[in-house]
Amino acid sequence: MELSKVNGNVLKWYEFWDQFSSNVYDRNIKDVDKLLYLRSVLEGEAKKAIEGLEITSAKCKIVTDTLRERYGKTGAIVDAHYVVLYRTRAARNCVKDCRDVLNKIERHLRVLKSLGKDVNHNHL
Repeated sequence: MELSKVNGNVLKWYEFWDQFSSNVYDRNIKDVDKLLYLRSVLEGEAKKAIEGLEITSAKCKIVTDTLRERYGKTGAIVDAHYVVLYRTRAARNCVKDCRDVLNKIERHLRVLKSLGKDVNHNHL
């Protein structure tokens, strides 16, 4: 199985971390190997977040804590989903655009609901 890449997009963090944990982090693998796997799937901002940290067994917790602290905070993830919803543009006058906008809105509302947010109010 090929692991998905992560670039620092908080909207994708939980999906990435669950996949990485299941396939690498929670397995009986040496910490240095876990970090090598992790570094191989980091891109962009996420890769820069751990630059300067040596890839050694002793740094495994520091590296993973750094990434989880930066990208795994529920509040930041919730805020990012609200930002996407607020910035969603109205659909043009065609069925495909209406369907695409509806799917996008529903996708973000599902995530917010799964994070314990009440999505049935006027504030959206």
